[in-house]
Amino acid sequence: MSYITTTSLSLFFFLFSFFTFISSSPLQDPELVAQEVNRKINASIARRNLGYLSCGTGNPIDDCWRCDPNWEKNRQRLADCAIGFGKNAIGGKGGKIYVVTDSGDDDPVTPKPGTLRYAVIQDEPLWIIFQRDMVIKLKEELIMNSFKTIDGRGASVHIAGGPCITIQYVTNVIVHGINIHDCKQGGNAMVRDSPRHYGWRTISDGDGVSIFGGSHIWVDHCSLSNCNDGLIDAIHGSTAITLSNNYMTHHDKVMLLGHSDTYTQDKNMQVTIAFNHFGEGLVQRMPRCDPNWEKNRQRLADCAIGFGKNAIGGKGGKIYVVTDSGDDDPVTPKPGTLRYAVIQDEPLWIIFQRDMVIKLKEELIMNSFKTIDGRGASVHIAGGPCITIQYVTNVIVHGINIHDCKQGGNAMVRDSPRHYGWRTISDGDGVSIFGGSHIWVDHCSLSNCNDGLIDAIHGSTAITLSNNYMTHHDKVMLLGHSDTYTQDKNMQVTIAFNHFGEGLVQRMPRCRHGYFHVVNNDYTHWEMYAIGGSANPTINSQGNRFVAPNDRFSKEVTKHEDAPENEWKGWNWRSEGDLLVNGAFFTASGAGASSSYARASSLSARPSSLVGSITTGAGALSCRKGSSC
Repeated sequence: MSYITTTSLSLFFFLFSFFTFISSSPLQDPELVAQEVNRKINASIARRNLGYLSCGTGNPIDDCWRCDPNWEKNRQRLADCAIGFGKNAIGGKGGKIYVVTDSGDDDPVTPKPGTLRYAVIQDEPLWIIFQRDMVIKLKEELIMNSFKTIDGRGASVHIAGGPCITIQYVTNVIVHGINIHDCKQGGNAMVRDSPRHYGWRTISDGDGVSIFGGSHIWVDHCSLSNCNDGLIDAIHGSTAITLSNNYMTHHDKVMLLGHSDTYTQDKNMQVTIAFNHFGEGLVQRMPRCDPNWEKNRQRLADCAIGFGKNAIGGKGGKIYVVTDSGDDDPVTPKPGTLRYAVIQDEPLWIIFQRDMVIKLKEELIMNSFKTIDGRGASVHIAGGPCITIQYVTNVIVHGINIHDCKQGGNAMVRDSPRHYGWRTISDGDGVSIFGGSHIWVDHCSLSNCNDGLIDAIHGSTAITLSNNYMTHHDKVMLLGHSDTYTQDKNMQVTIAFNHFGEGLVQRMPRCRHGYFHVVNNDYTHWEMYAIGGSANPTINSQGNRFVAPNDRFSKEVTKHEDAPENEWKGWNWRSEGDLLVNGAFFTASGAGASSSYARASSLSARPSSLVGSITTGAGALSCRKGSSC
């Protein structure tokens, strides 16, 4: 595997080398491909710096064609601009220009001339362009033939609202400049795939672009979002693929490369993923599919969502390796310990040399601009006081097991290189956020603490709690100090993609004042209630799955606390798109209008039917060097 970054352009490029046999696509040397791409990047940067390209970006694909004012007359020059494993994808180069004049798709078996479907099934090479802006709602999958380019330049073209693009057992396809979104399943229907053949199609997955046994494929400068399954999936022996300059947003399982763990014909798959923007509202199958994550750990800081999305943690700082699991002296911690790292003034990205259990003597009081990154080791903070984030900013806690946390205090504890002081008795939370901002707690497993698993109080805000797995606890999560502490009125917290599991009782979360976005979580257990609050919080519950307990007196998801009904009826609590199972019910209150929830909205919710798959990986991940998490 090869990895190249050009930091001056904030571009990233990484290569997936999975190996499959396709006779028409001999295996390329990944190192040579990486070197060639690197050479092209450096050449583009040099030309830009020397002023040879006034419009140059340093992106070798774009610099190949975008500076040409006559690009429209030289459309097919685009085919010379690919890089990476899909660099030899020529699409419809050398073929006729076909102009799509009709956005319809009435008959997938006998498509009309002028439609997109009529073009893509032809045997001859075609370069397909569009007469005008159009939205194409396909009736069934668009099954492409070999040697085709779909070129959206010069028009705003959307393939949306129906099944989308399938590239199956064909070669040399380019898809460029198309908006592909809201793709649905198709199938149980006859569909034509060439002038001489049509056949029965079973139910499709609903991908944006499905590459199935295809080779020499290039998908470039497309915008993709919100499809039924993957945005771009490549399986069943597909290879020689480049996915570049695409913008992907608002989706769960973004990209699947490889059919299954047992499908060994994908061993020779080669895919280049370069210069893409993985944007807002994405959930998974982006950095986790990167076997080289260990060499690019700080990329994690670009992945946050919700109100805590700007939490950068220790990004840009040095890597600090915890080598010592001890905590003998909370006032004078030893170099190599976790405590020594978290109190430093400089940004640090903290990782762990090996699996370890850290039993802290006193609270771990963190300084600003720190990331605790447990990937690559099984790290437990357990059996003593745990993590305190007090009056600091920009903290990320990722991939840690936090459990059996106890009270600490009545002791001296250091919180920076220049200061230590007396700590009173702590609550015994797993993670205590006190006056903190820009905080992200992600992929942690938390259970069985003295007070809360995660509490955020005293003016804390800009927080995201995501992908965590919480079990075996009573008062799970408190957000807001007290009904009288009005400084929490501006608190904003996103609670997304978490699994609230077995042995939980209440407070998932319990909110005061503030604005809370509870989105795409899986609530499989509670004994008293799931979401509660007092002091007029705004709670926006979207796309969650609530599975009520069998106890008929505990079916209600919500609990309006410490106020008579005539008061809490004015609190803005809504349930939108939630899945209520086993008799669960959500007592909404206040306004129903979306405008009332603007300050409690932080990302687009996925359908609640997807919550099971979204939260499958909740909790601390098992990541090992050289393989995806």
